Amino acid sequence: MKSHEAMKKAIQGDALEHAKALRLNVRSVYRFCEPATDFSDSGALNPLDRLETIIDKATALGHAAEDAQAPIVYLAQRFNGTYLPGLANNKSFPALTSQVCKTVARFGDMIESVGTSVHEKSDSGQNISPNELREIHTAGFDVLIAVGELMRLVEQMSGNSK
Repeated sequence: MKSHEAMKKAIQGDALEHAKALRLNVRSVYRFCEPATDFSDSGALNPLDRLETIIDKATALGHAAEDAQAPIVYLAQRFNGTYLPGLANNKSFPALTSQVCKTVARFGDMIESVGTSVHEKSDSGQNISPNELREIHTAGFDVLIAVGELMRLVEQMSGNSK
């Protein structure tokens, strides 16, 4: 799917409502839904194109992929999703072993976050604080990413890589 197609799916003819929310004119929002590959197209660089440019530039500047892709991670978490970054093709047993260890460690970190918060709160009858919840979510997303990376490595080693 191309960025303008994704925008069109999200906007679905409600350009006026989106324009109001974005404080833009309706024509700008319509242009987000059209191709913008060169000057002859009627489309405009949409927010997805701009985000892609930011990530590409951060990567080209040598920023770690994890840092460059932070906006995607933010959006995934903001909408109760999980972003699983791509994994380099690495069909080696040491890579698989390393990923298993990383996955177990991240799971341990998550359990520790949950255990600490719940133990402290259960004695006093308090709720988990927003900061504690954020820490638990972060640890949980880290586990999900590690499990996704582990599954991709297993697929690569089986020859059934997608």
